[in-house]
Amino acid sequence: MRRRADSPEQCRAMALLCRQQAAVDPDQRWDLLARAESWEYLAEQLGDAGYPGRRLVEGASPKSVSSSKPQRPS
Repeated sequence: MRRRADSPEQCRAMALLCRQQAAVDPDQRWDLLARAESWEYLAEQLGDAGYPGRRLVEGASPKSVSSSKPQRPS
């Protein structure tokens, strides 16, 4: 079941497939959940390597995160 993934999104998709299969295959559940964890770990590694600014707060722009002055509400 090991495949090469080129992006974090592909890795997360593979992790999701493993989790879905684990839900319907109790005999292979623990193996599939372990594989899902491996795919998630790989997604994090690819995300860190390929997209250094990716771990921003949802909805925040890089400019607002790096700004040292707090902005006043309008």
